[in-house]
Amino acid sequence: MARELVAHNKPVFDQLHPAVYGAAVGLVAWFALAAWILFDRQSDIELPLAMVSVLLLVAVLVPWALSLVWKRHVMPHQHPTKISFHDWP
Repeated sequence: MARELVAHNKPVFDQLHPAVYGAAVGLVAWFALAAWILFDRQSDIELPLAMVSVLLLVAVLVPWALSLVWKRHVMPHQHPTKISFHDWP
């Protein structure tokens, strides 16, 4: 083929943009807040809501802690982490 569809000399990334992770955390917080607002009408619902909130908190904190460990032990040959959303493939 005369034309190639692959753009040369562009970095290739195998991760999502950091804004996607921020949006996911925001949606989890919104879900937990909505659950507390909408379902906290009965007297015996606080414990299940608290357990769901703890589960969602763990679902956010474990990947965040893993990302901190990953950033601390980054290899020197890896791509830079500060890339604009426009340049993201």
